[in-house]
Amino acid sequence: MSAGMSKSWRKIWRKLHRKHYIFELILVLIIVAAVGITIKNVWPSGKSFRFWNRPAPTQESLSPVIPQENLVRRAIDGIKVGQGKENLPLVAVMIENMVEAQPISGIDKASLVFESVTEANITRFLAVYAADDTLKDFEIGPVRSARPYYLDWATELNALYAHVGGSPEANKLIKQGIVKDLDQWFKSQYFWRETSKLGPHNVFTSTDLLKQAVQKEKFEQKIFSPWQFKDEAAIGERGSIEKIVVGYSNPYDVTWQYDKEHNEYQRLQWGAPGDEPRVQHKTADGDVIKTKNIAVAWLPMKILDEVGRKWFGTIGQGKAVVFQDGQAIKGTWTKPSRDERMKFFDELGKEIEFNAGVTWVEIVPVGYKVGY
Repeated sequence: MSAGMSKSWRKIWRKLHRKHYIFELILVLIIVAAVGITIKNVWPSGKSFRFWNRPAPTQESLSPVIPQENLVRRAIDGIKVGQGKENLPLVAVMIENMVEAQPISGIDKASLVFESVTEANITRFLAVYAADDTLKDFEIGPVRSARPYYLDWATELNALYAHVGGSPEANKLIKQGIVKDLDQWFKSQYFWRETSKLGPHNVFTSTDLLKQAVQKEKFEQKIFSPWQFKDEAAIGERGSIEKIVVGYSNPYDVTWQYDKEHNEYQRLQWGAPGDEPRVQHKTADGDVIKTKNIAVAWLPMKILDEVGRKWFGTIGQGKAVVFQDGQAIKGTWTKPSRDERMKFFDELGKEIEFNAGVTWVEIVPVGYKVGY
């Protein structure tokens, strides 16, 4: 074959070869399009495609799992935590409950709450938080002023005490150094005034600011006497007491509604005058206030001055009833001294075990009614 003929055949071969690849490419594109249409028609709408051998990570796979035998109960609320987390720094915050202050913030996330009455029978809270490094940031408030009896409950926990000023008697005790003080008047960097609210209902703090205060004020949590804790009762062992009515003055009287399935009590308040409370008490985030335990303690009370400031006999003992697992446990409360823990005992003198989780202590003056 001559050289000219050879070149002509090679040109023809290259053209056919290119066409061959073009045909192959077209065929591949047709197959891909057909598969795509099939998947779209067969795969459920709104579902994302996932390779079956690569499941999405779960929270359990992302977080280290601590064996149950290595867990211990946290001193403030009995929740099981890793060793070294059982006695975290505590911050006790004065939070108001005045009608004009609603909705309040952060009360639903406290580990322990004391509720009692102040002037005009308006209730106020002492909310206790564990300053855990892993605790998410949230607002707390409005923060209000100190009263002497709340100081006694903060002192028994050795907690950092956050407030805005106080009554003359409370300020006198604070100057004596009975608590580690965090007063907004002197430590304003740990608080702010919310411009969308009118004073004095506009002072707030947050968990991030409180954790900063713990570090910068060199606060060290001392050991305190914990309550006894237990696991909650199984659903078949739970009682049927559906509601507890705490007879503060209207509109500050409270009903706790029992949810047997979840074994918790939901807080109701703000009923019409003359009616028991029946509106869910929600926070600024829209969350219903809940608790695992309710401890009611009757304390002697007297009026201190013309303003209506009160004194409560926090030291000593008296009548009490603890609600948990849909049941009521009658007994007594005791608090031997300001520094010692307020504890609860049944009628046989045995210390009551609380369900692990949130507890509300309802302080009511002797003579006030609590129905259930």
